[in-house]
Amino acid sequence: MRNVVYFVVNDRFLPIALAVSSALVREPERNFDVVIILDGKAASSYRIPEGVRILPNDLVRHVPAGLENTDAAWARMSFTRLFAPMMFAGEYDRALYLDADVGVLGPVSPLFGLDMQGLPLAAGEGMMDEGTDLHRFDVGEYKKRLGVKDGRTFNSGLLLIDVERWNALNHREMLASYAAFKRNHAGPGIGMSGDQDYLNFSLKGAWSLLSPRWNFQTFLLRLELEALIDPAIVHYVGPRRPWDAKLFPFGRRHVEFYDQAFERIGLKDRSSFRAGSYHWHAVCDRFRHAVYNYARPERTRDMFEEWSRMRRIFKQAIQTRLDQGRYADVVQGISRIDLLDDPFEHTRFEDVRYYRKRIRVRSTI
Repeated sequence: MRNVVYFVVNDRFLPIALAVSSALVREPERNFDVVIILDGKAASSYRIPEGVRILPNDLVRHVPAGLENTDAAWARMSFTRLFAPMMFAGEYDRALYLDADVGVLGPVSPLFGLDMQGLPLAAGEGMMDEGTDLHRFDVGEYKKRLGVKDGRTFNSGLLLIDVERWNALNHREMLASYAAFKRNHAGPGIGMSGDQDYLNFSLKGAWSLLSPRWNFQTFLLRLELEALIDPAIVHYVGPRRPWDAKLFPFGRRHVEFYDQAFERIGLKDRSSFRAGSYHWHAVCDRFRHAVYNYARPERTRDMFEEWSRMRRIFKQAIQTRLDQGRYADVVQGISRIDLLDDPFEHTRFEDVRYYRKRIRVRSTI
């Protein structure tokens, strides 16, 4: 079977994709190629890792107008990832799309051995019903408006695609139907996740669920579930990214991944990756650190109680999916997840402190 891992980025995020690619091509016994589809011009200052191809993105012509919620160029470009498998027809059987803001902490090759059971797509879970408090809105109502009837949605930061079956779908027609739905019936909230909403709306459950090992999102880092799930791919959702070590609160392992990856591609200046508010975030974090840990420790206690509650909820949610055999990779023996041996099971308030907009368990500081 012929496989490819691919990214779709603009020139601003090219160094991030190159950094991640530099780790992917170093995987022992890898069974995939790596392709970056670039909207823009490649800077000559970066070293292109051996084994990585950069192809021009001329796919925007396939994307109907009126889909994106903003006028930003990347919003329209994000939909082009759906048409990238057309470029792979006849060359690859499986394609794994990755957002650039990921860390590859384990081998990716085993995922290509997944039996997709005739479905065009396998992906990791998106907004879980159990996370209503975390997302600050009614997740169930959002899914209902989106037309999802089985309660499952996926996050589009990782998409394992059967190229032939994917290309057999009429995405132009499906996108036009989604655009009409969003314009006439969807209501507030729909479209906030761009192509992710489109895919969940259009596929109507015709996809296979992967365990959190393959799209381990930042909220799971915040809940200290990394040691239990052993993620292969971490998806850094949110403003705090590991390429800015001063703001990233989730462990040196992630920061070192990007330190080493950027060195491999010859990148020294990371300032272009910072949003304008990042330095303000740092100032606010230092202020909250002082207030919560010393002046108002009861605030830290409240945060610890909420952290503990959400951690129990998500652990139980993942265990339920394991018990029901819903994670295809676990059922097929590609992944193994055991939530029983939990080093944080008996964490107490005395073991934590406030640290960069999160509760930090003292043993990991």
